[in-house]
Amino acid sequence: MEGYTDVLMLHQAGVERVVASMGTALTERQVAELRRLCSTVRLAFDADAAGQEASLRGMELAQRAGLRVLVVSLPAGQDPADLAAEGPEAFERALENAEEYLTYRVRRAVEAPGTRDERYQRARTLLAAAPQSVERDEVVRAVSDRLGLTDDLAAALVSRAPMAESVNRRRTQLTPRERDERLFLGLCLAHPIEGNALLDKLDVSHFTGASHWEAATHVRRVVAGEAQAREDEAWAPTIAELTALASREGTSEAALQELFWKLRLGRTEDELKALEQNADLSLEEQERLRELQALRLSILERIRSQPSQE
Repeated sequence: MEGYTDVLMLHQAGVERVVASMGTALTERQVAELRRLCSTVRLAFDADAAGQEASLRGMELAQRAGLRVLVVSLPAGQDPADLAAEGPEAFERALENAEEYLTYRVRRAVEAPGTRDERYQRARTLLAAAPQSVERDEVVRAVSDRLGLTDDLAAALVSRAPMAESVNRRRTQLTPRERDERLFLGLCLAHPIEGNALLDKLDVSHFTGASHWEAATHVRRVVAGEAQAREDEAWAPTIAELTALASREGTSEAALQELFWKLRLGRTEDELKALEQNADLSLEEQERLRELQALRLSILERIRSQPSQE
């Protein structure tokens, strides 16, 4: 759940194994606590809630921690508290129809407005980042049937090579934040143990685009010793460029730590901006805004306190 009101209503309705993240995305600490208590997490929120995508992205942290993630879809215009008011049976029915995380995200991407090509690209971004599994194969078949894809286009849904090419192709058009992301990945390769630990604390919301998140997921597999030969061949130009970038800019662990906190800062500021643009914040959103403002100051202080990189 997103807020404490939903939790209270569900407890009153007899559904007691419920917690609220009290924000728009799970934190590493919350995921660690959930992992200690259970093996499956079901995410339920208002289908029209702002910050839904951030909540979904937070689920990637849960997946990487070994939790099974399901998404509970609620009727349009209703939140968990509304459903709880109808009695525990209504909410239990919603739980029974929960979808696997990847299945839900890809279905939403394909059903969202846009041209056939746009819907295809959205689905490919999600599927290419997902590890090989029976579920991924089933989702690929569903997307292929829905969009009427040829065999080649269906196979390309899980190909990472085009993303690697796009990372290289855009190297002369990078913003300062994108350059920080690339240097961070290069330094992760230079310091694989520390890099692997830091990458474990990040998700797609910490990166400015799908191509950099794709690169980050591959770098993580490389430093963890999990990359496959076919992947290595497709990503070889990107890995070479990131390694060269780290060599040119300096390969200190202090620089790696500083860039990690800059990525955390970027995500925090993104979430802050989204909330600040909303003139009619709920009490929970106002509380989250204050938390983010405090977090931003804490991260800035952390960056300023980083040791010299010389």
